[in-house]
Amino acid sequence: MPLPSPLLAAAPSAPPAAEPDAPRFQQNWVRAVAAFGEDLARGGYSSYTLRDYRTDVMRLGLYLDIAPESVGEEHLAQMEVFLAMEGLGQQARRRRTSAYRKFLDWRNGRLLRDPVAPRVLRASDVLPWCDRVLIGLVYLAGLRLVEIAVLEGRDLKRRKGVVTTRYGQRHVPLHPRMIGLLNELKTSGSLAPYAPLIPGPQGFPVNARTLHSRFHRLMHRVDCVGTKPEDLRRDAAIALAHMNTPDGLIKAFLCKDKGRITAPRKGRMVDLECLRDRIGKLPM
Repeated sequence: MPLPSPLLAAAPSAPPAAEPDAPRFQQNWVRAVAAFGEDLARGGYSSYTLRDYRTDVMRLGLYLDIAPESVGEEHLAQMEVFLAMEGLGQQARRRRTSAYRKFLDWRNGRLLRDPVAPRVLRASDVLPWCDRVLIGLVYLAGLRLVEIAVLEGRDLKRRKGVVTTRYGQRHVPLHPRMIGLLNELKTSGSLAPYAPLIPGPQGFPVNARTLHSRFHRLMHRVDCVGTKPEDLRRDAAIALAHMNTPDGLIKAFLCKDKGRITAPRKGRMVDLECLRDRIGKLPM
């Protein structure tokens, strides 16, 4: 296997266009990386993740000097050794290895998995209300755990059917399932305006790290070990994309618009009321 190419020092952040007289394998890498990035974009990956994955996979082609269809597990193992020899930190090596394996999964047709969110949602029916709210807000409202951790009862408007995430600065329509659950909570007195929506054992607010641990334990209880919050959000993004939802609205739903105006606004808040019908059709 050849040594790392000196071209790596000048590797761009996006796949370069292959010259007409470039070797066929190089042209194949450019096309493969472009198609790989397009499929990831449809899955709701952020622009920064797409940039890193494209760059890392293009570097893989320069390292190996073979066609993309020839890459196998043995090459990835060799790459891990090369990255360690280069002196890269553990976090950088882990990120590049993750990009390589994601590309290999994509090439082998394993990237497009069956959505796990509907199964998690159905299994959550037997869980306590706070756990059902947590899972529902992640999948049906696209909220991140860092947003859910600071939600209070006043942030969920049952009559309007909207959740306002002050941390993510957007109004998101609530799925009918969530509205029904909130009505039950209001009737039972579990929904207080200025109390944390999902409190800790003593009734105090929790932080995002605590919610991550809680989510991890929930996935064990519903027999979906290894499922992450981002998996549920990505399933929602893919379902919205299948409904011909504009990319800008999907990014705003996932709070990945990075402050760019990609959706209607009310003051400083993004207003996603236009997604109400589509959110109501998310697979369950």
